[in-house]
Amino acid sequence: MEILISFGGFYDSIHSDNIEENFSIELDLRGLSTVDEDHEINYKSTHSNYSRAWLDRFNKECGTDLKFVGIDSPRFYNFTTDKIISEINENDRQIFYEMTENESFIEWADPQLRSRDGFSSFYNGILDLISKAKDDESVEALLIGMIVDWQTEEGNINDDIYELEYEIDYNESVL
Repeated sequence: MEILISFGGFYDSIHSDNIEENFSIELDLRGLSTVDEDHEINYKSTHSNYSRAWLDRFNKECGTDLKFVGIDSPRFYNFTTDKIISEINENDRQIFYEMTENESFIEWADPQLRSRDGFSSFYNGILDLISKAKDDESVEALLIGMIVDWQTEEGNINDDIYELEYEIDYNESVL
């Protein structure tokens, strides 16, 4: 099963800042200028490298083995941002289902799935989502996505993101 991971995306985010900062540092180390048109990042390839490294970091923190499939980038960034597409195996599904028993997860997730002024939920809290996920793979993907979001937030996956190691790729005429 494939899931989408909301890691923060590349549009005006800490991740895009990280790439730009590392790009500037690398050019400075080589004595090159960022204003020279010949020095351009291949963003598609670099975003892929970055996403793989981010997913590796997530896997290490959570004890999972999610496989990188690609990046889901929106046509327009006014409603959403990039997400990592990942393949999840049966062992990881079990790991994530065990996390649904964590009281901290229930407290974090439950309010997001309750109807309130201006929002009508399809679910009556997290326990309702968990029970429906057992019979519907698309609902299960939603549940696992919520668990990943919680792990990213509570596990502070993005806190020291500037230490993430990844390769910046360049267009052909560069470096």
